[in-house]
Amino acid sequence: MELLTEHKKKLAEKLISYFENSTTVLQYEYAKNIQDNRGFTCGRAGFTTGTGDALKVIEVYTQKVPANNLTQYIGELRRLKQVFADHGYQINEKTGDTSNLQGFAEEWKNAAKNQAFRDAQDEVVDQSYYKPSQQRGNAYGLKYPLSGVVLYDTMIQHGESGIDDLLEKTPKQGDEKQWLKIFLEQRKEVLKSNNVWAQSVGRCDALLEIANQGNYDFNPPIEFVMPYPNVAPKDRPKVSFDENTDFQNPYS
Repeated sequence: MELLTEHKKKLAEKLISYFENSTTVLQYEYAKNIQDNRGFTCGRAGFTTGTGDALKVIEVYTQKVPANNLTQYIGELRRLKQVFADHGYQINEKTGDTSNLQGFAEEWKNAAKNQAFRDAQDEVVDQSYYKPSQQRGNAYGLKYPLSGVVLYDTMIQHGESGIDDLLEKTPKQGDEKQWLKIFLEQRKEVLKSNNVWAQSVGRCDALLEIANQGNYDFNPPIEFVMPYPNVAPKDRPKVSFDENTDFQNPYS
């Protein structure tokens, strides 16, 4: 059973893009070292050089376009992926190493002008994040589209081990609406425990606001007030978008 129709999946991807890059427009060209020990964070879903998913995008792209300027980084990205594995898939200073990735961000941005590269990002998101997250929702017996959105967003931010840890801590019992709120509160605690991730607690608050509106079917327009750092509550704009409109964070 699909928790999200194709239409609502696209809305979810707009929402996740807003969480990741402060705009509902998918940012295929994004590439920046945000100093979180994951190396460069890249593309529409925050693929990173330190954990292997940026490598996966480049490998898929190279199958489509063998002669591309990102192939020069494949050897180093494979080394970083192995470092990540050798450390029990835990982020550390070594996974954040970018010393052998000179020019990587610029080459990623250039590649994003190519539709084949954007297609490669879409494929990796589907295979690595979307489908596995929805499979977990089905295994849990979840029914609401908003539950599917929450799991999709969680998989992108926390990865497989992270989402599985959260699900283990919040076994589904009784009412799904209540479970979803407990899951998001538990996720907030995980984010608060990490100095870098603590800045993104607001994405859970936004999802909780959507739940508190009773929009468990995730029907447009999608609306919430995003807690922006260093912006007084009274000055925070209301985010609002649907399938035909977008929203840009005015403070980004």
